[in-house]
Amino acid sequence: MTSAEHPITRSELREELNQTLKHYATKADLADLKAELIKWMAGWTLGGMVAVASLVTVILNFYGRG
Repeated sequence: MTSAEHPITRSELREELNQTLKHYATKADLADLKAELIKWMAGWTLGGMVAVASLVTVILNFYGRG
């Protein structure tokens, strides 16, 4: 640690920076996240479309077509 008697050295600063930066996301992490989000969104969209189509089918069969 630093104090008035002992200023921080470059190597100490570099080590502290590396310890902080190791928790940050990399470009590869963000690319993986984007791919995962696209998969989830496609799944939810398809599921929603199936649910709506099922609901429309049930309503048409229950109330008739006209």
